[in-house]
Amino acid sequence: MPKAKVKLLIIGLDGLDPLLLQKYFTSGLCPVLAAFRQKAAYTTFLPTLPAVSPAIWSSYFTGLLPAEHGLIDLLSRKNNSYTLTPCTALERGVPTIFQQLANRGLNVAALGFPGTYPAEKAPTLSMLSGFDAPWTQSAGENAFSSKEFANYIHKLGGWNYNVVNEFLPIGNSAAMAQMLLFKLKNDLKQKEHIITHLLRQKNWDLFAFHLQTADTAAHHLWHLSDQNSPLHPPKMPAGDHLAQVYKMLDNFVAKILELVGQETKIIILSDHGMGGSNGTVLHLNNLLERAGLLKYLPAKGAKITPLNLAEKVLRKIPEALKIAAYGLDFNPKLLSAVASSFTKSPIDFKNTQVWAQEIDASPALFINLAGRDPVGSVTRRELPKLQERLKALLADVRNPLTGQPAFCPPIAKEELAGSPASTCPDFYLPYNIDNAGYRLSCAPSSPGGPVFSYNKSAAGKGFGMPGVHRGGGICWIYDKDIAIGPIAPIAASDLYKKIGELLDIAMDPPQRQELAGAAASKEQEAAITAQLKRFGYLG
Repeated sequence: MPKAKVKLLIIGLDGLDPLLLQKYFTSGLCPVLAAFRQKAAYTTFLPTLPAVSPAIWSSYFTGLLPAEHGLIDLLSRKNNSYTLTPCTALERGVPTIFQQLANRGLNVAALGFPGTYPAEKAPTLSMLSGFDAPWTQSAGENAFSSKEFANYIHKLGGWNYNVVNEFLPIGNSAAMAQMLLFKLKNDLKQKEHIITHLLRQKNWDLFAFHLQTADTAAHHLWHLSDQNSPLHPPKMPAGDHLAQVYKMLDNFVAKILELVGQETKIIILSDHGMGGSNGTVLHLNNLLERAGLLKYLPAKGAKITPLNLAEKVLRKIPEALKIAAYGLDFNPKLLSAVASSFTKSPIDFKNTQVWAQEIDASPALFINLAGRDPVGSVTRRELPKLQERLKALLADVRNPLTGQPAFCPPIAKEELAGSPASTCPDFYLPYNIDNAGYRLSCAPSSPGGPVFSYNKSAAGKGFGMPGVHRGGGICWIYDKDIAIGPIAPIAASDLYKKIGELLDIAMDPPQRQELAGAAASKEQEAAITAQLKRFGYLG
């Protein structure tokens, strides 16, 4: 059978962990990936802050770090208000390399990458947005670069985002763990069908695709493969579930590599590694309340609106039913209402100095600054003293079970490369990895609730999962004309120029500017928020 004609192939494997790979190479479990690395220049990426997928993938494909390209996190503050809305490609002030190359007339495909919703458009671009597009099951409107491409993908069965209900504690049941493996295998089969079909459609200058498989599996099943995990269930049957997933991906890559010719240049990469949680869950806003820096509104002080009333009714529904509802395709407004019912009581911002973004992947703090924020309570003169107080408070936060620090020193947004927008958090909180190799998790606070809670077994997304993001991802580059072997770690933004070099095109990162086009609608924002909640990034 004739080979697909591709000048450069990029295979993005979200959450593929360098240390796990080395373990499986040693055991002979992943022969195809091992053989590929042997003939490639290989390295790892330096960790990116915050370690969230849309920001990292955007850095790969713009040549800019998150604070430079603008898609810095999962959420951003809307117009310096206290409302957090989902970050989309509209926050990214530069086009990706996919659109830039297509605008030069190159044939480009980019499938499933986070941070690309709404999809860019160009005559020779075939783009499909990633999991942060606002649909619970498969890609819909505005996730495609054109209606024709959308129809093409739908005719092939559609590109799925969610294979299972990730709010469920999948890792506590052998049957549910096997169900996840079964669903992941079927999802890979469907994506293989689309990718192999599309590869044969034309001569591609750049063909890139993203798979969420390793990330999803590690979040839920890390503790089953790690015998030393504090969450490892003693009564569960022994077995390395992640080994099965990595073997699936090895087989998948084998089929794709077999389809392209020897002259094809190839990059295999991931956005971050994975590691384990120790079961301790920190509720940052409750910590700030205990320190006298945050105050919650009393229940009677919460403003009653039709939406709030609907959310109150939804809170009466058993959590299991609400969680199960996420497995259905709802109208975005209804889905958003279900998602909102997971949120807790509002903050009394008039009497709050500091409040937290309680996202496990990127915990962060906002200072309620006078002159910037609607009812800011901290003056510029008071700011330095408060910053020092926060650093001391965070340095004293220790895991009660281990006695070890919860965080490394906080990083002020001014320390990030670039010019972070005023809507970004004031401090990002990098986790400390304890002596046993694990870290705690962050999850949303309940007013009156504890500062720390504990998971004795695996939890679903948003509640302290057994597998968590860790470190930088892999980067392996094959080109018959470059030297093979290990090279020094690189920044996420370095990949952009390398892609240009492999295509024999000089590429300089574009200057950031506001992208043309309307901002996301309120309904889109609500739907994306619901989608991020479903994936467990938001509590």
